[in-house]
Parts: sequence; structure tokens; C-alpha cells
Amino acid sequence: MRGVVRRDVLKGSLGFMAASGLLAGSGLSRPALAAGTTLTVWWNQGLYPAEVAAFRSLIAAWEKSTGNHVDLTLLPGRALNEKIISALTSGEVPDLMYADNAPAQIVPQNAWHDKLLDLTDVVETQKSELSPTALQSAQFYNAEKKQRGFYGVPFKGATLNIPVWKSLVEKAGYKVSDMPKNWDAFFDFFKPVRDK
Repeated sequence: MRGVVRRDVLKGSLGFMAASGLLAGSGLSRPALAAGTTLTVWWNQGLYPAEVAAFRSLIAAWEKSTGNHVDLTLLPGRALNEKIISALTSGEVPDLMYADNAPAQIVPQNAWHDKLLDLTDVVETQKSELSPTALQSAQFYNAEKKQRGFYGVPFKGATLNIPVWKSLVEKAGYKVSDMPKNWDAFFDFFKPVRDK
């Protein structure tokens, strides 16, 4: 991408994300980009054809409403990760990339070496809408600037399920109703169950 200030492109990208529902409810308005601007976006390919179709539909709607174009590359997780690593190594990076599935060290390592854009001013506009965990997950130290900053925009969250087989707990001589309600005690509860 040449001839366009990256900050303006980034803000336009966030406008795209807001318009597509990825940052819905964040209060972001669509920043003005010169009509005809092309945003280079690398995104994770959905697992189902309907996901890909829905994402392409969101992009088409954003392009129509803004007069801008998205040069979209959809790749499955591992291929996208390889492309991101190669781009960060060469310096030829997209305007917006999906780095959620990337190996854990990619974003912090490249933030450390000042290879990513600090998005603190962008995240500040929506900080009150995000959990402390989401904020912490996107904030890293930049050794060149000697400070922490936001090198990602949190836009989704997830929880992990812990399945419990009631019959196995009872077979071990315990009751599911006796399971503690806080994490440390919950995990401690299962140590003797596991050993039976």
C-alpha cells in the first residue's frame, strides 16, 4: 500500500470492522477515507462455506457504502500464520490482519521489535466496552519505544468448557452438588476424585 497514510487506512479498516459487526456496539464511527482507497486485509478462512459467504457479503456492503475496495485474502490458520510471519520479516504487511490463530509469540515479538502499529489511540475509543482480560491480551511492550501499547484490537472472546461426568464423580463417592463455586477449590475437589 503506497501513497496512503497507514493511520488513515487503519481507521478505515476499523470502520470496515465496525460496519461488518466485528466491533458492533463499540461506538466507532466510520472514519473518512478518500473514495477509491484499497485496504489490504488478510483474514482467517471460515470452516464452513456459509462463514466465508457471510464475511464476503459484509465486505461487499462496506465497499458499497464507502466507495472503497478491500483486497481480501482468506487463508486457513496455518497458511495465514506463515504468510503473516513472512510479511513481518520482509516488511510487506497488510493494512489489517487476523492474528488470533497465530502462534502466541508473533504479535508480542513483533511489537517488541517495533514492527507493528501501536493502536492505543484506536483502542482508547472503545476501552470502556472491553474487559480487562481483552485489553491485556492486546497490549505488549515495545523495546524501541520503551513502553507498552496496544498492538491489536480485541474484537471477540471465548470461554472454555469443563465437562464433568456426573456418573464418574458419583462412582468415586462424591456428589456433583458438593463441587465448589470458586476455581481453586473446584480444581482441588477433583484431585481425590481423579485418584480413585
